Amino acid sequence: MQWFKQESQQIIAVLKSHPENGLDESQIAVARQQFGLNQIIQEKHASPLWMLIRQFKNPLLIILMFGALLSFVTSHFIDAIAITLIILINAIISFVQEYKAQKSIDALKQMAAPKTIVLRAKKWQSIAANELVPGDIVRLDAGSIVPADLRLIETQQLKIDEAPLTGESEPVAKHDQAMPQADLPIADQLNMAFMTTAVTEGQGFGIVVSIGMQTEVGKIAHLMQSASTTMTPLQERIHRLSKVLIMAALLMVMVVVSIGLMHDMSWPILMTTGISLAVAATPEGLMTILTIVLTLGATRMMQNKGLVRQLASVETLGSTSIICSDKTGTLTQNKMQVTQLWTGGNYYHLEGQGYEPVGQFLDHNKTPISHKDILHLEQMVTMSVLCNEAELVENNQHYSIIGSPTEGAILVAAAKTGMTKTQALTQFEEIKIWGCPR
Repeated sequence: MQWFKQESQQIIAVLKSHPENGLDESQIAVARQQFGLNQIIQEKHASPLWMLIRQFKNPLLIILMFGALLSFVTSHFIDAIAITLIILINAIISFVQEYKAQKSIDALKQMAAPKTIVLRAKKWQSIAANELVPGDIVRLDAGSIVPADLRLIETQQLKIDEAPLTGESEPVAKHDQAMPQADLPIADQLNMAFMTTAVTEGQGFGIVVSIGMQTEVGKIAHLMQSASTTMTPLQERIHRLSKVLIMAALLMVMVVVSIGLMHDMSWPILMTTGISLAVAATPEGLMTILTIVLTLGATRMMQNKGLVRQLASVETLGSTSIICSDKTGTLTQNKMQVTQLWTGGNYYHLEGQGYEPVGQFLDHNKTPISHKDILHLEQMVTMSVLCNEAELVENNQHYSIIGSPTEGAILVAAAKTGMTKTQALTQFEEIKIWGCPR
């Protein structure tokens, strides 16, 4: 159903909910039985043992394994040990890189909200987001993550960052009115809030219309998990080279054995010669060098916050010459910073970089000043904190913003003076006019 086209009261009736009471226990039990948990079902990852075994599927390594086996059978133990070490080195390097990448991916926090505020049995309560069912009334506040796909039924200056879903870098202003247009794209459904997106400012109430794999992000997850994997250009070239080498090695062995049989040579000598030719025709150093080079590339990308799961993908990315990006500016950091202020008829400059609250105010002559000595500047700093819904977060001396980038930049500017919202509220009383959905 196209929920954005329906009036909120109609949706509440269809889902058998109530704007002031929410769902009762019996309704929740029925919905849970029908729809299950509100979670994204992820495909099962291969076990570490299978990941290690998978590294030996390379055709070149298969040739080397065959050569090592024949060397061992014919008592050429030094050759067998040397070839086996080369095989293990190649496999272990590839396995370690893939295993580390998989662990890094698993360690990433899921974007779904772990907790959410929901109206049930006439009471607002905090529950795990995966316990939501269609028909639940959810409350959204600045800084919260949307826990499921919601049809908004009441909003107050609500803005949501939908960049993870649509790529739009600016927060989108939302409303609760029905939109009769047919087949609106996700980015234009202004009365909907989608799972994993973040509320940057304002407040709102919404009714859950889709959960888990039925949400928009769930559909994307399904497409990603069901997509077929193809070989990279490097892998295709390696496979072609492997086939050529295998055919050449077999042809040489056949020729040598045939000549040997014509001259009545013994089978042990022919086997030894054949093994030597097969191993010599296989560039055992190629896979080692290739793996080391790709690992170095993946390591450098990791240092620059680029995660590569498969080593061969490094070569594919390295051969990219053109990257196309749309107008939304998603290649930028989407950060803002206050560098200049105007108040009381004068301009002031502000030093500092990023979100770290360190920097001095300078007058038009670039001379350091104190905001406490200038009434208009002090009032601006105080009002900037009070009229602000963003939050400055510090974690291991790394600062980030929860909320609108614009309000975050203003909040950081005030924090450079030592002013916080807690301090400002000791002088002023904060009044909120915010009710329940009707």
